[in-house]
Amino acid sequence: MRSPDHPIKRRRPAGSVRRSMRMSASNLGSISSCRILLVDDFAPWREFTRSLLGKRAHWQIVGEARDGLEAIEKAKQTQPDAVLLDVGLPLLCGIDASSRICEAVPAVRVVFLTADRSSEVLHAAFSTGAQGYVLKVDAHTDLLPALEAVLRGEKFLSRRLRH
Repeated sequence: MRSPDHPIKRRRPAGSVRRSMRMSASNLGSISSCRILLVDDFAPWREFTRSLLGKRAHWQIVGEARDGLEAIEKAKQTQPDAVLLDVGLPLLCGIDASSRICEAVPAVRVVFLTADRSSEVLHAAFSTGAQGYVLKVDAHTDLLPALEAVLRGEKFLSRRLRH
């Protein structure tokens, strides 16, 4: 069993639903517009992710990167609100890139979007300052809620990893 201060958000207590709804409404401006940097070395996956993100009219992809080093440079240039980042990247892995991106752009929200289910990688990802971890297999249902959650300051974990 995880300790209560574990960084991965668990289900809310029943009484917190109203507070959550107020918080969502009060942060609507920050969620309705979002500048996103998309980082993955597989072009068809970036295309799929763009199509998912296109469901939010005011969310804008401000850049794309194919490797960890390019991701850091693009993050510095574009100053995104959120970065979607794969773990397995050429030149510099996503874990190391996340640490450097969080240092360079302190207000950024990092969501890992990856196929890697390893608990070691998961913990390493959150230790870099990332706020979300979505498995690619769950992207169609979890990606948009993950971005909305991290933009509200919450942690998010892909449904297949919750136990």
